Amino acid sequence: MDCDVIVIGAGLSGLVAAHELAAADRSVIIVDAEPAGSIGGQAYWSFGGLFLVDSPQQRRLGVHDSVELAWSDWLGSAQFDRLDDEDAWAVRWARAYVEFAAGEKRAWLAGLGITFLPTVGWAERGDLRADGHGNSVPRFHVAWGTGTGVVEPFVDHARKAARDGLLTFYHRHQVDELVIEEGAARGVRGTVLADDTSARGVASNRDAVGEFELTAQAVVVTTGGIGANHDIVRRYWPERLGTPPAEMVTGVPAYVDGRMLDEPDFRPFWKAVEELGAVVFFHQCSATVVEARTQRYGLPNTIGNLTDRAITFGTLVFGGVMDEFPDLKICLGHAGGYTAFGIARMDKGWRAGAMENMPEFEDARAVPQPEGAVERAAVRAATSCWVEAI
Repeated sequence: MDCDVIVIGAGLSGLVAAHELAAADRSVIIVDAEPAGSIGGQAYWSFGGLFLVDSPQQRRLGVHDSVELAWSDWLGSAQFDRLDDEDAWAVRWARAYVEFAAGEKRAWLAGLGITFLPTVGWAERGDLRADGHGNSVPRFHVAWGTGTGVVEPFVDHARKAARDGLLTFYHRHQVDELVIEEGAARGVRGTVLADDTSARGVASNRDAVGEFELTAQAVVVTTGGIGANHDIVRRYWPERLGTPPAEMVTGVPAYVDGRMLDEPDFRPFWKAVEELGAVVFFHQCSATVVEARTQRYGLPNTIGNLTDRAITFGTLVFGGVMDEFPDLKICLGHAGGYTAFGIARMDKGWRAGAMENMPEFEDARAVPQPEGAVERAAVRAATSCWVEAI
């Protein structure tokens, strides 16, 4: 065994997981396909907004907030209705997180040196009602230094843990497969990539120079999305937005390529998730596909997040993932975005793939798709844990 826990991904989520593990005196390996200069991932460019409840900043601005109001907002979005089954762990996690955001989270962040601007933003405000979805009051606390200010303390801690012998970075190691033993993830296999000194955000090479396998007691997966894979973006471009642009501006690095979704290399990942009975949660963490079209009126957020969740769902359905793994549980943030409203058109698109005069839909037929499979997959995703991420 190479360590106690393997963390896949050196973005903010991976660094936070490694921080908690190393603080508990556990040995950690962080595996990432990118060069060392890209540590911190997409969060490095984020606005650095964090969810807090009943904070000094809110009180100073006259914002009346409480655990129960935040919990009401969360329930209004999540609509948990399977408390004895699929939602059992989700509702427990959600309640614990709301209490954490109203309690020790601020002190925990302060202990890491993270402080906040005096103003509070109102992200994901939903329908502006206390009994509806979204945040009924402002809770978006922006850290000094924005995303960089949030990432830096965790990078510093990871490097210190590395010097102390508790953490090892495996940069330029691309994970292709989870190692499953007796129903549990016990390691990873993948490809060693050639050295690359590209600057942060610049595409690095994918030249294979070897293979690797690492084992541990547990594996934590903290990987990215599809924003830089223009083929996937065009494949599931919403019809209401017209023809996809011939050229696109990508708001995320090239490594945000969607490999964790419908790519064949990650069939073992989905199989492992299904066998473990785990839930995979999808939420936006960087620029949305709408940003390539417009950056006005807040549309990259208000429309973009919803569009991206529909793209995620369409990729999983038409890529055959939902059919191949019938017990797979997924959780789409933003209440699944426009998925529920586009299901009928997705099914129609699959049918259009059989028509000779509709070549643009041809790859929608790449996987055998019986009538109504799109609807059934959507219902399964919804009943598994389809929530609004506040």
